Amino acid sequence: MLTLLLLGGSNCQVTAAQAAKAMGLRVVLADYLERPPAAELCDVHVRASTFDPEACIRAAREHGVDGVFTSGTDQPVLTAAKVAAALDLPSPISVDTAYKATNKRDMKAAFLAYGVPCAPY
Repeated sequence: MLTLLLLGGSNCQVTAAQAAKAMGLRVVLADYLERPPAAELCDVHVRASTFDPEACIRAAREHGVDGVFTSGTDQPVLTAAKVAAALDLPSPISVDTAYKATNKRDMKAAFLAYGVPCAPY
């Protein structure tokens, strides 16, 4: 059975957990809360912050995940990319791209470097 690591268990991730379970996947949830809404839908709940890539990498290794994702929130995108890179899992974006997508200062610098119009502040 394939196992996914879902980063975040808030209301924004409930539908993602439901979809993964409906596909017959084993779902490991990483969320720092004791009882996040998606926890009851997942097979395992690891109390780890989605802002703590090292803890999420440890959880991914411990549970032998085949993939990592998040849904409905942007900040865990960086952690997802770091977990994928650490475990040599496929990822649609690199760690560098994920960093630029989640760090507003570097995002703006990338926009300017590539001529993408953006607000000056």
